[in-house]
Amino acid sequence: EMSSAHRSNFIMRALPLAIPYLLGRGTNAFSFTSCRRIGTKHCRLNIHTPVLRRDCNPTNSQCNKPALPLFACSGDASNPGSISIQISTVMGLEALVKRELLEMGYPNTLAHNGRVELQADAEAIARCNIGLRTATRVLLKLAEFPAKTFDELFDGVHALPWEAVVHPGAAFPVVGKSLRSRLHGVPACQSIVKKAIASRLARAGRGRGGGETVEEDEARGVYKVEVSLCNDVAVIAVDTSGAALNRRGYRTGILEGGAPLKETLAAAMLRLSRWTPDRPLLDPFCGSGTLLLEA
Repeated sequence: EMSSAHRSNFIMRALPLAIPYLLGRGTNAFSFTSCRRIGTKHCRLNIHTPVLRRDCNPTNSQCNKPALPLFACSGDASNPGSISIQISTVMGLEALVKRELLEMGYPNTLAHNGRVELQADAEAIARCNIGLRTATRVLLKLAEFPAKTFDELFDGVHALPWEAVVHPGAAFPVVGKSLRSRLHGVPACQSIVKKAIASRLARAGRGRGGGETVEEDEARGVYKVEVSLCNDVAVIAVDTSGAALNRRGYRTGILEGGAPLKETLAAAMLRLSRWTPDRPLLDPFCGSGTLLLEA
């Protein structure tokens, strides 16, 4: 929370501007019946569950592209339909994300540095992508396992049923980060994860000419995979947001000579200022108007 002295800097007086943030609905679903246990984490796929696609609407022919299948890990044992979701945000804004999730009806959350975790149903993925204003991305957690060596990392990733996650021919770029882990070389970890996914897909018959090479075409879809290593524990997740959630869509061009405030930070500033829509709002040095637009 900000001090009263800091909050006084955000006294704003003018009518708020409502910016719609509209998403379309995809129509495809996947089914997958087998389960696999990796360490102590139980992984499964929710069968026949449609997923929202940010780039589709009911009249868009590209809605026929398959959406992300809901293969998830470490759901709540007391709620068999739950999946594990990770909300990434700017370091320091975790409490605001937790407050937003509480307002959306998700009270059981756990905050870490730069992310918030929750157990919820499949609908929560769509609701979080649409409704969260201070979050950066919504990730679907696939697995969590110890990885002190490259072999352990490879085996843990290879054990996941990627053929049920990645659409045939789609691209699967890998991003990563490492903190306080023996596997501290992020490029090497990304390479191992990429190799493990390709090997699994090739074994499932996706290899070119029956070989080990797997074709990737972004026109068939992009499934961004994230490997996060912390204290020698690897977390594998798939991005469900596509473009970062701060890209609201109301900026269509590049502002000359300016670096506009990131929309998620502007939304966070408004929340910290405790401004409410029933009060006037004033931003005398509005620049590109990000604060007013987010209000």
